[in-house]
Amino acid sequence: MAIIEINSSSKLLESAAKWMRKRRWHELLGKHSQYTQSLFHHILVQLNLLVAIRPLLCDRSGFGLSDQQFLTLFVGNLCHDVGKENPAWQEAVRKGERPPDHVHYEETRKAVEEWSSLLMSDEESKGFTATVLATVGLHHKATQGPASVLDQLFHSDLSDSRWRELADLVEAIDKICSAKTVVEAA
Repeated sequence: MAIIEINSSSKLLESAAKWMRKRRWHELLGKHSQYTQSLFHHILVQLNLLVAIRPLLCDRSGFGLSDQQFLTLFVGNLCHDVGKENPAWQEAVRKGERPPDHVHYEETRKAVEEWSSLLMSDEESKGFTATVLATVGLHHKATQGPASVLDQLFHSDLSDSRWRELADLVEAIDKICSAKTVVEAA
C-alpha cells in the first residue's frame, strides 16, 4: 500500500526533502565544476522543476504521462546521484581532483526500492523499481550504449513500455538543472 499521497506534489516534495536531509545531502557536494552546489540543492531543483511541469507532462495533449510514469521521473531524478554519497567521490571533489565514477548500482537499487515501497503497492513495486532503475541506469553516460539498452530489454522486469522515453526525460531534467548556460542545457 502506498504510504505517500502520490497525487500531492507538495507531499512528494516534502517527503523527498526529509529523505535527503536524513541522508545528509545538505552536507554533501552535488556539483563541483563551474559552480558548487550541495547534493540536496541539486536534486531539489530538479524535483521542483518536475512538479512545476507536472501538468504539461501528465496532460493528454502534452506528454500524456500517467501518475505512475510521473512518479518514475520523480524517483529517477531523486535517486540518480545516490552514488555521490560515496566518501571517495566527496573527498576527490573537495580536493579538486577528478572524482571516481558515481554510478553505484547497489546503493541506487536500495534507494529506489525504498521509494517504491513508499509509493506503490506490493504488486506494482517490482515493475516500478525495474523501470526507475532503467531510467537511472541510462541517465549516466557510462551506461548509454546499445548494449545497456538491450540489457534492460532482456534482463529486467520493466513494467512500462515508455521506459526509454522516461530515461530521456530524467536526463533532460538533470541537464537543464545542471547547466550554467542555455547552450549547456541543450
